[in-house]
Amino acid sequence: MLFCVHAWTVIEDHDSDRLYLPPDDIKSINATELLLRRLGLGENERATKPNHFSHDHPLILFDVQPEESESCPGENFKNDDILCEACVKPIFSPFYKCSQCDFILHKCCAELPTELQHPFHPQHPLILLPKYPECWGLFRCQGCRLYCNGFAYGCVECNFYLDVNCGSLPSTIKHEAHRDHLLHMKASQSPGECAACFYEFNSKDFIFGCDTCDFKLHALCSLFPRALRHRYDEHPLILTYSPVEDREADEYYCEICEEEMNPREWFYHCVGCDQSMHPRCALDDKYPNVKFRGILNVDSHRHPLSLARFVIRFEDVRPGFCLVVPIVMEKSMYSWYFYSRI
Repeated sequence: MLFCVHAWTVIEDHDSDRLYLPPDDIKSINATELLLRRLGLGENERATKPNHFSHDHPLILFDVQPEESESCPGENFKNDDILCEACVKPIFSPFYKCSQCDFILHKCCAELPTELQHPFHPQHPLILLPKYPECWGLFRCQGCRLYCNGFAYGCVECNFYLDVNCGSLPSTIKHEAHRDHLLHMKASQSPGECAACFYEFNSKDFIFGCDTCDFKLHALCSLFPRALRHRYDEHPLILTYSPVEDREADEYYCEICEEEMNPREWFYHCVGCDQSMHPRCALDDKYPNVKFRGILNVDSHRHPLSLARFVIRFEDVRPGFCLVVPIVMEKSMYSWYFYSRI
């Protein structure tokens, strides 16, 4: 499932500290900038310095999109291909780039506070970590429940970790699917189901709920974009909250997986082609917060390692590569492997 919390356009009116959802498209919210504004850190001292605590080399600030900059190294440097080390989202300006290697950070990610009080973990402050301390930096965010290998806000003592996107979300949002009331961040301590996906909450779910009525959303579902593009449709797909007019309830099938759909759940719909898709199918990527490839040096292997995703068939591993560590995430057809060139 392709999930972006970073680089979206925040819709604002009278309250600049509030997040108005859904975002317009797949690349249009900036929760980290909103966090900096709430904390009064819009242009903090660290942002003006050429170094960052997470990296050993000097960083250079670029104020234009990567493909527009002649001084930004890399002939094929495209912002959709290059991901921020912190939030693992495509680069947009302004950003910092290492003068000696491929390390790159959004400027707003470079300005993130190194310590954060979060309502989901009031016992201790969360510390900004450039890498999760175990499993080669891979962790499962306890907010959105997605895997990530970017920066984390964490409490090592309690083994509590959030990716920087979830850590930056405000405690109150407004969503067009529930226009009458505000939605507040809370732990799911009572039975109920998400108004978007109809899955029942468990005690660890990170949700936004209404204090006046029983409307609740998973944090992940609340961030589905209002519109997106998919290779199977020439038109934008629109996030739809209720059944389409003049269509019977038994006529809803996902164009991707071909399974029957419940029209009371949220779905993506193309009016022009009259076709619908599950959000999980339309959004397409199960691991959007994982940065594959890259370089990792470890003491237990003689070669530099990169992270890749392979189908679980060892005959698919190409000659010239040594397969090092398989990491099976959930019971899916995919595993992740660290590999290195021989």
